[in-house]
Amino acid sequence: MKLPERPKEHILETASFKIFEQWIPDYWITRQVTERDYGIDAYIELVTVKNQVSGDLISIQIKSASNLKLRTDSDGRKIATSPSIEIPTINYWNQLLIPAFLFVIDVPKKILFFAPVKKQLRQKYIKSQKQKTMTFQLKEHYSSLSEYSLPVFIAEYFYEKNYLMVQNIAMLLFIHWKYYTEYLSGEIGRDCFLPVEEPLVFLQIYKTIREATNIMGLDWKAAEWVDILKYDNTMYGADEILHSGTMEEFVPNIIKMFFIIFEELKRKILHKENHYWKSQHYIIYKKAKELEHINYANYEKYIF
Repeated sequence: MKLPERPKEHILETASFKIFEQWIPDYWITRQVTERDYGIDAYIELVTVKNQVSGDLISIQIKSASNLKLRTDSDGRKIATSPSIEIPTINYWNQLLIPAFLFVIDVPKKILFFAPVKKQLRQKYIKSQKQKTMTFQLKEHYSSLSEYSLPVFIAEYFYEKNYLMVQNIAMLLFIHWKYYTEYLSGEIGRDCFLPVEEPLVFLQIYKTIREATNIMGLDWKAAEWVDILKYDNTMYGADEILHSGTMEEFVPNIIKMFFIIFEELKRKILHKENHYWKSQHYIIYKKAKELEHINYANYEKYIF
């Protein structure tokens, strides 16, 4: 007796989703989408380790594959390539107001890869404008082969969630870099008991740099703002007043990190994602181009 047969693609789809659900923590919320023709299979809502529902949503597309081959790229990293995705689907992902990730599951090997869609789209902007389909790079450390894959996924989510702030920080630092560095450098070498001029400017610079390091995943071993105030109070004994001696202690580290961020933003805008920035944010791109020659080693000759 002949009976209906389940299509192979349906079996692979089910197997892929099971591997995906085994990878994510049990306390996260997964919401499958019943109509999947538009490029989204599910949404993840992050839940904290204390079981607090966060409201942080991630859109997910899952593709199954068989026997993906890892190769070594020019930087010595192991990578594979995703199945081809049609440009209209990619454009749809890019228009979403929440971060989108492509998950590719190698079903026979039970290996999961993920790719941050919008980040790779910015890096391959020209291809997305000229081709009918596009593939995504699947990195080994963005896969279940890596014990750090989940923290990497979370970090990529928050980076993408806050990407608009990267644009704002780039504009702020590029426009005001001379004023900020001149202000900070001007506080070094003064009488340590003198009150800091315009302490709110110092606070703004500090908070901007702290925010940038958090968003961009840069390691900055610097005192928290409250600790700077405590240091000042201990050394000089005056509440709510910053002194030049405190600036002397903390400013060199702040200036150094300022230029680490400065250089990383320029690398991103002028090299890693240059076509995207030139097309979508030309004013920021142009400003980065004007400042390309300025760095930590030579900035002082431009401000004094």
